[in-house]
Amino acid sequence: MNMITFETLKAYFDNIPEGLKRPDWTRTQVGIFVPSPLTEINFALEQLLESRAINSSELFFDAGFGDGRILLLTAGVHGIPSAGAEYDEGLVGFAEHHIKEIERLYIAGGKVLPITLARGYFGEDKTYSRAGIRFKDIATFYNYKDNQLQIAEKIVRQSSRGTRFLYRGGPYPMIFEGLKFEQSIEYVDPSGHRSNVLHVYRK
Repeated sequence: MNMITFETLKAYFDNIPEGLKRPDWTRTQVGIFVPSPLTEINFALEQLLESRAINSSELFFDAGFGDGRILLLTAGVHGIPSAGAEYDEGLVGFAEHHIKEIERLYIAGGKVLPITLARGYFGEDKTYSRAGIRFKDIATFYNYKDNQLQIAEKIVRQSSRGTRFLYRGGPYPMIFEGLKFEQSIEYVDPSGHRSNVLHVYRK
């Protein structure tokens, strides 16, 4: 399947009409919607793929996928089979729309991207089972500062050894009991400002 370029994906999300997006820092039923910065996360993903810290053939899961942009980045740009959970029905609707639009505009032959959307809270087993996802099959989890302790605890209890947790939060890594901190990925923006954009853990 042909993939889309990162530049194409970023331009798409930079130009979403007002009626098809949620304002930043909007409170949802179980958290807060803050869209992940695509440039920074793509930079971190490229480093992780190049170093083989994550495998492009193994399942990636976005815990709280919001408008679907990270799933489109992993599946659409990098070809990683991807899934995610989202509790807010409005955000699920936006994600479904964006995925269909990207497929319609940029994926040839009517093919679909390897993305599975699970409706519900990512801390509940039924959210995964209803979508046909086996929790132990997930190799990499991603979370952007939204109920991160709950998903980390679930990884510790239920995931296979070697599962990675990618956490975007503050500039310093958190301590998650049962997960080993491996590295913080630093991004330097065009102005020269340095910041840690992703903290990487392994079970």
